[in-house]
Amino acid sequence: MEFRPPLLLLAVLVFHLRPASSAVPINGEDFIRKSCKASTYPDLCYSSLSPFGGQVQQDPGKLAGVAVSFCLSKVQVVKAYISSLSRKTTEPKLSASLKQCLENFDDAVDNIQKSVNRLKNGKSSGVIGDVQTWMSAALTDEDTCVDGFKNVPNGPVKKDVINRTAEVEKFNSIALAMINLYAHT
Repeated sequence: MEFRPPLLLLAVLVFHLRPASSAVPINGEDFIRKSCKASTYPDLCYSSLSPFGGQVQQDPGKLAGVAVSFCLSKVQVVKAYISSLSRKTTEPKLSASLKQCLENFDDAVDNIQKSVNRLKNGKSSGVIGDVQTWMSAALTDEDTCVDGFKNVPNGPVKKDVINRTAEVEKFNSIALAMINLYAHT
């Protein structure tokens, strides 16, 4: 004869073996999804940062650091692209705009790198304010790059640089949103 535990006994065991809290634990990806809702670009934010869920867990400081580092990597790629274009371009107005844009991206990289380094200090006095200032300055640097193309005739290079810059501005905005969340924890 096969042993079958009474249904009441199973119910009692299940009740006593369940977690004490009725709250569902949140993992890193869920935390990132929730945090990205504070961004202007929640879908892009989540798709970009969710691979770092294991690293971030539920730590707003780590999320801010990851977002800023991710932004830095994107800005460095566009800077390298603009540098390559500026060496190849011979049209005077386009060449001048690319060189100015490269200077703007140099400044943006410097500001974002300072932010990455400063966030390593934790949330001590002045850290968040410094990082917000530098990330905002990087966003201004990117905007200034685009402004430099106003007098350049439309063409594929101008369009591409403006589109790539607009994309990195989104990542900069996402990083600022994660920094602001960190500031309020």
